[in-house]
Amino acid sequence: MKKVGGLFTCSALALMAFAALPLCAAELAHRWSFTGNVKDSVTGVEAKSVGKANLSATALVLPGGTHEAGHLDLGRNILPSDGSDVTIEMWATLRSVHFWARIFDYGSDDKNYFTMAWSESAKPDTDSIEMCCSGTKRSAFKMLCPYTVGTPCHISVTLVNNGNGSTTMRAMRRNAKTGKIEREHRQVYSGWTLASLVNPRFLLGGSQYACDGDAGADYDEVRVWKGALTDAHL
Repeated sequence: MKKVGGLFTCSALALMAFAALPLCAAELAHRWSFTGNVKDSVTGVEAKSVGKANLSATALVLPGGTHEAGHLDLGRNILPSDGSDVTIEMWATLRSVHFWARIFDYGSDDKNYFTMAWSESAKPDTDSIEMCCSGTKRSAFKMLCPYTVGTPCHISVTLVNNGNGSTTMRAMRRNAKTGKIEREHRQVYSGWTLASLVNPRFLLGGSQYACDGDAGADYDEVRVWKGALTDAHL
């Protein structure tokens, strides 16, 4: 079931297929639908707007620009640090391109984080996925691009704890209407798990780095699951 323009669309065939799916082992931990407020409908906690972050009737609207032009602070310790797997998924639309503008940034500071960026330059085909631990970066560029301005997409990231101090990351960009996977990237982060981050905060469209721009994008919905969703459930 996909959310497009604030509405979930689902055909009769899709409903039949959904009913036939095995039960999902993941637990919905957080959900922001941006229908009139920025409250997490699971926990009841309200996010903090920074700069000129606004709401339309169905989405969070970020204007784009320099650092703190407008993003949303979802809070601290949003992702589990108890060794659980996690899935982040969102329905979002790029509206304008800015230098190092984040899709999201989850971290303790500018030396310890996990982040995805819409772009690293003024071009929309320079996205990045990056983990940084004590200042040591592991980056992947141009893995999910192009994010086309004005085209809604479904973005998901699963982080699987391998039990040996490493994490397997899988990121995907899907067509928001059909659910078809258009790009994906896998990477193993050795010597890193979510427990490596101390009291991290989750910034939607914002960055830990003061020199980075804020995203110009609309976010229809953001969900965080405790557990790794399979392709069938994404």
